[in-house]
Amino acid sequence: DISTAQFDQYRNRWESAEASLKQLTEREALVLLGPRSEQVEAQAALVQRARAALKMAEANSLEMKRREQDITARQADIARSKANIALIDSQLADTIAASPVDGVVLVKSADVGEVLAAGTTVVTIGDIDHPWLRGYINETDLGRVKLGSKAKLTTDSYPGKVYNGHVSFIASEAEFTPKQIQTQQERVKLVYRIKIELENPRHELKSNMPADAEIVLE
Repeated sequence: DISTAQFDQYRNRWESAEASLKQLTEREALVLLGPRSEQVEAQAALVQRARAALKMAEANSLEMKRREQDITARQADIARSKANIALIDSQLADTIAASPVDGVVLVKSADVGEVLAAGTTVVTIGDIDHPWLRGYINETDLGRVKLGSKAKLTTDSYPGKVYNGHVSFIASEAEFTPKQIQTQQERVKLVYRIKIELENPRHELKSNMPADAEIVLE
């Protein structure tokens, strides 16, 4: 005889074995019969979607390449346009004669529409902010006058008005006194040409204005 507990234990073992046998039998049937039709259809649908996605990606890639080519072509057009604009600006700039300094026109050497050779003077500009005086000193005074020596200038146009300046140039070679000097005695002397730069904030000093200069000797 067996007890009730043993009977229950044997029955549980039998039910577990029967369940395992049923599961194995079902798996064997799946292997023998192959996948069900709905599973095949599902896999086929996945394949179709994958193919469609691949075609879409290929189409997008071609479109992207076409757009890149269009962008490259447009960039080349823009570069050519910029080069043409730069050329036109340069040509326009060549039609304008700009003075390197502010001043007044002293001599006009050409007219509008006139064809000029390279290097031809068009106008002569006077720098009225920084005029200079051409003067002459005797040979005996050459050693006493230095570059930077201060000078004072007066004119008949503005009596009593003194303009300050300094010696900015001394010629290295002597010359005879220019002919505009009044007396023959003065004209035969050897002199040295000098340049005196002046301050002219009110533009009172004009081109070719006669003036007297006094150099301050140290």
